[in-house]
Amino acid sequence: MELLLLFAFFSASFIGFMILMILDARTLIIRPPKLTVAEGSADSSSPANSATHEEDPTSGQLKVSASVTGAGRAQATSLLGHEFEPKAKKPGRYYVVGVYDYRSRLNVAPTGGEAKIMVELRINSKAKTIAQATQDSAGNKLNPASGQFASITKKHLISLQPGQQCKASLAVTAVAESTPGNENTNCVAEATLKVKEIQLRPSVLNLFVIY
Repeated sequence: MELLLLFAFFSASFIGFMILMILDARTLIIRPPKLTVAEGSADSSSPANSATHEEDPTSGQLKVSASVTGAGRAQATSLLGHEFEPKAKKPGRYYVVGVYDYRSRLNVAPTGGEAKIMVELRINSKAKTIAQATQDSAGNKLNPASGQFASITKKHLISLQPGQQCKASLAVTAVAESTPGNENTNCVAEATLKVKEIQLRPSVLNLFVIY
């Protein structure tokens, strides 16, 4: 009986290992400098406010900054990613995986204001928020608190049709804005994100549906 259980355990372990090997072989992984999508935008309500963005597909680095002095609003968004072309012949489920390093700073002066940072995993026309922070009182907030970079991995499950492309990107947005009636706002939001890799990984269920 013990030998039978031991055989069953090793058989299951072997099958599980083979499934992981197959999935790894079919996982599409893109790293800098092979990122093919680079976009950014910036908008500020007055010359006294500022919003900037930087995208470097070669290094995978994104930078955004928004600041308001006086009143109004400023926003900057930056993203890097890739457009995958899976070769599956049947509908399937996939994990989009984003691996990145990240740090941010939010600062609000005693005169008030609100500063925000948001990180998104954007997949085709949809966006999933994977991190966000807000500072709406006087103070300086670092994330991580050490001021160093944090290494983060996030994933999201999607469905794809045969021949459907998958445009997947990591995006970071900085927003600084005055509170209603406050003409003396002074606040800053800034973040740096380093894209390490973006994956398109088939779900284990696809082994029984597609392949």
